[in-house]
Amino acid sequence: GSEVAQLYVEMPEGLAEPIRQLKAFRKLALGAGESAVVKFELSMRDLSVWDETAHEWTQDGVLGHKITMHVGASSRDLRSDCTVTLS
Repeated sequence: GSEVAQLYVEMPEGLAEPIRQLKAFRKLALGAGESAVVKFELSMRDLSVWDETAHEWTQDGVLGHKITMHVGASSRDLRSDCTVTLS
């Protein structure tokens, strides 16, 4: 069978952003009971927010704040997470 590993990013509270945003995914061919390690690479834009006034992507409101990353089969089936602080 196959499994789709999905990476969701949860931005800091107080930003006008959805609670969780799908930033990457990878489809894996797995047999019954198998597991795999998946590597996701994110760009700074993936961890940015749109500034309506400046009309550009920015890390304002993100830098120095905690961002939680979740991995799962769907947004309702999150199986692993980690929290990072961007500096």
